[in-house]
Parts: sequence; C-alpha cells; structure tokens
Amino acid sequence: MKNFILCFMLASFLFGCPAKSVIIEEPLRNGPPKEEKPAYDKTKKSDYMSDYEFIAKIEEERKKGWIFYSESSNGIYCVHVSSIDYLDTTIKAWIKRISKKKDYSIQETKTLFEVSCQERAYRLLSSVSYDKNGEVLRSSDISEPKWRHITPDSVMEALLDILCHK
Repeated sequence: MKNFILCFMLASFLFGCPAKSVIIEEPLRNGPPKEEKPAYDKTKKSDYMSDYEFIAKIEEERKKGWIFYSESSNGIYCVHVSSIDYLDTTIKAWIKRISKKKDYSIQETKTLFEVSCQERAYRLLSSVSYDKNGEVLRSSDISEPKWRHITPDSVMEALLDILCHK
C-alpha cells in the first residue's frame, strides 16, 4: 500500500498540471475580459515541504539506508534497515522522524524502539534530536523504559506491521 501511495504521489507530481491564468471570455457590455487568478501563488514560500521536496527527501534517505514507512501531518518516518535486530520475543530498530516544517527547531529525531509483535506494544530505548544543521539538540537513553500499547492506525502500528511482517 505504501508503494502505491508513493507511486501515486510521484505520478501526480510528474504529470500534474500547475495552475495557470485563464482568460474568461465575457460579453463586451461587461467591459474588457477579466483574468482569473491562479489557484496558488508559486512565488509564495511555504513553511512545509513541497511534494517534490518530500519525494527527494525520501530518495535521499533511501540512499543512506533509511526506508520510508509512514508519514503524519508533521513528519516523515523511516526505518534504518540494517539496524533491525530480531531478538527472542522482540525486535529493535532505529526510526528517523524528519520534520515536514522547514523552520521547526527540531528537524530530525532518531529513536531506538523495541517492539513486541505478540503484545502489540513498544518501548523507547534511546533518542537523539538534531537541528537543521545536524547539530545535536538533545540526547537521552531511557534507563527504565516502559512498554506502551500501540494505537490502531498510528505511525507505530505501521512500524509494527513492517517489523512483524503483517
């Protein structure tokens, strides 16, 4: 399903038509023809990633070994494939959350999670947050991590589905 969404987004980006000004013909009694304004202003800078930036970022991360698995309104989520460690009853993996908001102080967070497929639960083991220049803002190792239930239809459930092969 994720691959379909990515392909659909890429196709929309590649084959979509940008908004253009359109001249609407009106009878002369109403004066000269009026020009319709574009649906969006291409010159206005957005605080969030564009579709192109989103796809480019996913490709950039893939080259570094991070595979896109989910997104939310404020972030892109990737799992580091070579970090996945299948233990007896749990799985550990590093997850990266990349902010979609360009001016947010925390641009990237890498978090080590442990997931229990059988219990449908997870716990956070370690976390490091970075600014837009890649400088560490904060880092923490959790001394006594607590298990939390995974919420249905969440980013963590998407991770559970991937790690537990559902």
